[in-house]
Amino acid sequence: MYPWYRDTVVLPDQYEQLVAELGPSLSSGTVRVRGKSYTEPRLTGLFSPLAQTMKYSGRTAQAMLPPPTLAALLELINSQSFQEAVAEREPRLAGIIPQFNSIFVNHYRPLSEDHLGLHSDSLADHASEVILSLTFCQKQGARIFRFFAKGSTTTHTQMELQTGEMLWMLPGCQAQFSHAVNYRKTNLAGERITGGRLNLTFRCLKL
Repeated sequence: MYPWYRDTVVLPDQYEQLVAELGPSLSSGTVRVRGKSYTEPRLTGLFSPLAQTMKYSGRTAQAMLPPPTLAALLELINSQSFQEAVAEREPRLAGIIPQFNSIFVNHYRPLSEDHLGLHSDSLADHASEVILSLTFCQKQGARIFRFFAKGSTTTHTQMELQTGEMLWMLPGCQAQFSHAVNYRKTNLAGERITGGRLNLTFRCLKL
């Protein structure tokens, strides 16, 4: 088994409502990669009920208060009943799911070249290695998510995460694998990607 788990149970789609609530707070920040500065090729934002920060690629993101729909999702995912149900489906999660306190959001806009370069998440700011990636997207908005073994440029695993799907990245995932959402005009079925996608990554950051 690899250090991730794709949950087959999906949550009801909330793409449009979340975009309406999050839109004014999302922006493209400036990051540094191999000594060069770039504008992020997507919209991002960090949300937390606490005064959190998260550092990545030379940028420090300052947390904003989550709007109602995002706050409700955080409460749901931190609930005992939700976490027990997830652990029952995937025993590797039993006893290691943290109380998430932050959500880092990536918005891949419709009819854009938005993407996420190959990387592993830095865990220096994290109190837990467990990260939950939740996707909400429009029709024809699912992107191709790829895992690569560290040091390799050959795709190890690829998947299209549909709206409401969850991908759990488990301990060891960031150390052993990198991941990316490359820009592509078409999906795995050869259909044109036209819709938008929201990626919500639930994290437990250090206090």
